[in-house]
Amino acid sequence: MLQGTSKIEEATAEIAFLMTSPTFARSPRTARLLDYLCKHYLAGELHQITEYNIAVEVLGRPKTFVPADDAIARVEVHRLRKKLRDFYLNEGSTRHLRVVIPTGSYVPDFVAADSPGEGGTPVAQIVAVKSALAAQASGTIGAQRPAVQTRNNRYLYFIGAGVATLLVVVLVARGRQPAASDAAGRNVDRSPGLIAEEALADAGLSVRFCPGRKTAFTDHSGKDWATDRFYSGGEPYEAAPRPILRTHDPELFLGGRTGNFSYEIPLKAGTYEMRLYFAETTFGPDQPKDGGEGTRLFHIVANGHRILSDFDVYTDSGGANIADIRVFKDVSPDRDGQLHLRFISGVDRAMVSAIELSPARPHRMNPVRITAQDRPYLDSRGLKWWPDNYRIGGRTATPSGPVRSNDPELYTAELYGNIDYAIPVADGIYNLAIYLAETYWGPENPGGNGNGNRVFQILCNGVLLARSVDIYNQTGAGRPLVLHYNGLAPNPQGKLHLNFVPVKNYASVFAIEIEDAAR
Repeated sequence: MLQGTSKIEEATAEIAFLMTSPTFARSPRTARLLDYLCKHYLAGELHQITEYNIAVEVLGRPKTFVPADDAIARVEVHRLRKKLRDFYLNEGSTRHLRVVIPTGSYVPDFVAADSPGEGGTPVAQIVAVKSALAAQASGTIGAQRPAVQTRNNRYLYFIGAGVATLLVVVLVARGRQPAASDAAGRNVDRSPGLIAEEALADAGLSVRFCPGRKTAFTDHSGKDWATDRFYSGGEPYEAAPRPILRTHDPELFLGGRTGNFSYEIPLKAGTYEMRLYFAETTFGPDQPKDGGEGTRLFHIVANGHRILSDFDVYTDSGGANIADIRVFKDVSPDRDGQLHLRFISGVDRAMVSAIELSPARPHRMNPVRITAQDRPYLDSRGLKWWPDNYRIGGRTATPSGPVRSNDPELYTAELYGNIDYAIPVADGIYNLAIYLAETYWGPENPGGNGNGNRVFQILCNGVLLARSVDIYNQTGAGRPLVLHYNGLAPNPQGKLHLNFVPVKNYASVFAIEIEDAAR
């Protein structure tokens, strides 16, 4: 809390300045939220700053609002946090006193620009680091016009070196602090890696479109897919409606472009992660044409480099009518500012169903975070989790009781059964976290009993990770258990193939997190 009349007056003046600034004048909803948080803070009413009160008193939710069912408060505070960061980088860059909302908190703070922030680094310097990373990801640094690739690389190298120097300062300062932990016992990441990820997520430069499609499409997680564009050659195709395994969006895979064709996709300078989407809907048993393995083979070339040779969708996915995604990191536009993709037919015709490009850090795939829920979820760190995908088997259920965690909403939907995930990743080494909790077995739960009632195995790419997982035996009921496995490599099909195999009763999982281990 601020102490002393002069400090409170200075903070009040800063709030007034923010409210009259063009940044917040254009965003009345965000301005109301900021005003609400700051007024309660200055009045010493920290107990009023809750997710429920924010949703009901500021964002117009009814009094029946349940935080576990609606992430509106977390989403809006995350937007406010970003807007404050952008404000102090631009029109408020000369302000001495600054309003900050620490990650994972709703309570604002007033700090001097040269005072210690995350890891002991000055607040103004942290803002500059975040903004430099965002600019590097979006290509706004030195990207007014395309240049020769070697010059772009050299320029980005010096920019990256400057950013890296700042990050080293943050890391060294942070290294003197004990690591924070949440209720699951995992470290709460306050590192520059997380800062970079947040910056990339905010960059808004993703490109998504569906080859062959004439109407736009929104998938079940809320991502928008545009119609076909940037192509030459080939022809569109459409498959009859049918189930497509390992996806909640079969429409994304029931069509595409086929033949010999190419795409010239304009991109801002920077580094991207590319995802190519396929499904074999023509060849195989009970398909329009007989065949299977080896019936369709083709090549894919990106900026003159072959990234897939003799690619067989049927073999890669494991059969017909199965969603297949291949991921590539370190994708950049060529010297003319375009990504050149060529699809070259070999045996029968090349094809693709969807193309997605997202800003990413160099040499690192964007994290994969999925939950058993059917909607996106923003956790206490401000990181987004996506609805369940890539799966065969298992059923979802609502837990009988809450899980005592810093992120209880992460545990509001459970997947149980014999569960098979094929999660697409790029070449590299990955760290895996599996989020578990026992909400059915135990004396206080509907199943009763306790130890030994749920036992299952976990495998990755056929290798046993855990032989006899008994959640209740390790944590009791209603407490999170996070299993960590490091140094995992994808199989030849570019997947981390996870199997949750029942030994007694059903296997269970609430969420899965995969992060690139590259540093």
